[in-house]
Amino acid sequence: MECENLKNADFFGKSDPFIKIFGQKPDERWAAVCETETINNELNPHFVDTFLYYPDRYHKLRFEVFDEDPLSEEKIGEVDVKTEEVLKQRRENDGVVEL
Repeated sequence: MECENLKNADFFGKSDPFIKIFGQKPDERWAAVCETETINNELNPHFVDTFLYYPDRYHKLRFEVFDEDPLSEEKIGEVDVKTEEVLKQRRENDGVVEL
């Protein structure tokens, strides 16, 4: 996973982004799926984490990007995407999904 041109949420240096991934269950509730590592001082991070999810369990995925600081975390942005769209893009784009 990667992000481009993230907002700089730090006063000194650059944002220290990480992503929290959630899946929306058929009953509309969101459940945590995983969280990436934090990449320090980077506005165009490339995350090497992989995660396993089951498309039949979640009909949407939510990717929330945060800036990590020693005492808090600030949300930089988020995007929701339908699981069927993720699977379609992976098939059509050699595993690449644009959000």
